[in-house]
Amino acid sequence: MGSDWFPRETRPLLAALCSVTVQWGDVTEALAEFGPGVPKEPERFESYRELTKMRSSLNAQLASLGTKLRLTLSSRNDRRSATTEARRGEAARPWDDSDLAGQDDRDGGQRSH
Repeated sequence: MGSDWFPRETRPLLAALCSVTVQWGDVTEALAEFGPGVPKEPERFESYRELTKMRSSLNAQLASLGTKLRLTLSSRNDRRSATTEARRGEAARPWDDSDLAGQDDRDGGQRSH
C-alpha cells in the first residue's frame, strides 16, 4: 500500500477500523478465558452468550470497514478484470508451488523454501 492509499476523507473510517479491531481483540481474549466448549453454568453461559454477540457484531463491522477502505480482495477487483485474468490463466493457483515442483522425498519429507 502506498502512502496515498488512505486519502484524508477515509481517515475517520480508518480510525473506526483501529478501534473496532482493539475491541474485537478484547472480546476474543475474554472469550478465551472460558476455555473450549460452551459453559454449562447459567451465569457463565449468559456472559459467554453476550460476548459471542459482541464478537459477531464486531466481525460484521470489521468486514464492512475493510470493504469501505478497500482492504478486502473483493473490493479491489472489478468483475471484468477478474474474469479476464481467470480466462487467461494469469491467476496464481495456491496448489501450484513452483519451489516444490520436481522434488522427491529424498530429504525425508523436510522441504525448505
